[in-house]
Amino acid sequence: MRRVLAIVALVFTLILTAIAVRAGSTQQDAPCPDAVSGSEFASADHWIPYGTAYVWSTDFSDLASLRTRLQYVHSLGVHALIQRHTPDTPLSERRRFLDEAHALGMRVIVRLSGVDSRDPPWGWDGTHFDLTPLETFLGEGMANHPALLAIYGFHIPWDDFTPDEIQQFYTEFHQVAGDIPLYHDLVWVNETPDSALHPGMCDLCEISSMPHTWLDGQPANNDRHVTEKIVRYASHIRQADPNAQIWIQAQTFQRRPDFRMPTADDMLWHADLLMQHVDLDGLLWYPYEHSYEHQLGDDDMEPQRQAVHIVYVRFFWPHTDTYLPLLIR
Repeated sequence: MRRVLAIVALVFTLILTAIAVRAGSTQQDAPCPDAVSGSEFASADHWIPYGTAYVWSTDFSDLASLRTRLQYVHSLGVHALIQRHTPDTPLSERRRFLDEAHALGMRVIVRLSGVDSRDPPWGWDGTHFDLTPLETFLGEGMANHPALLAIYGFHIPWDDFTPDEIQQFYTEFHQVAGDIPLYHDLVWVNETPDSALHPGMCDLCEISSMPHTWLDGQPANNDRHVTEKIVRYASHIRQADPNAQIWIQAQTFQRRPDFRMPTADDMLWHADLLMQHVDLDGLLWYPYEHSYEHQLGDDDMEPQRQAVHIVYVRFFWPHTDTYLPLLIR
């Protein structure tokens, strides 16, 4: 009986995957829930966000191309995004991106960046943070947009701030943003006393899983990076702040000499390992577009993009509590 069920699951997966790779695929995923935040978001275990980071440049004026890109990544199963917004982007274009995402049932973590694409410094003066970029964005009527999932706060905050200062940023952030969740790209936690997570640092706490490397000049996958280091990071977050969400950004880039671009099979291996060993609340492939040697959105990365869809089918479709065992290596 188990053999029959396994064969049925395999055939079902292959059929869905074949449908997805057809040109102009119109595959639709289960609708995302209405906007949730704060404790409501933390309890929304019926919907695990799945997607990718940076699917588009910060120029949203080309509506036709933007819509085509969003429809394409949506066909892969993407329903959560990180996207940069710069202060010189017109209000109409900021809203357009969120509107287009909402039309597809997608949710967006907005990363407010300076005009040079770097994150705003948040104006730390040793006493308080300057949250003017956040106030401006929310004051444009974005606070209640149904596509807004969270606001991106810091990338590796340990590099610039003490734990007390990170907690202070969290407090001041919510004084402005209310119950909109705060997302920090922590990358790693608890490697030093100054990188220990404490309650009230982030609502969505992201760690980076980057196991695709070289070993003696040959492609390698470091499984211990996931089963030991990432598991340890996730456990620390869960114990330190049970109300926080554990998010993973999974590697889809190459940056020599440290990291290599994973193959489609590598991505399936990676996702399987994460789903088996990490009690995660959100999974994003990082990145789709960036300035690396290779990344997911490159023209020759179609097999990797189809791996995004296969992972979606196996673990996230049609409901996040549906698990299709990994049968293909």
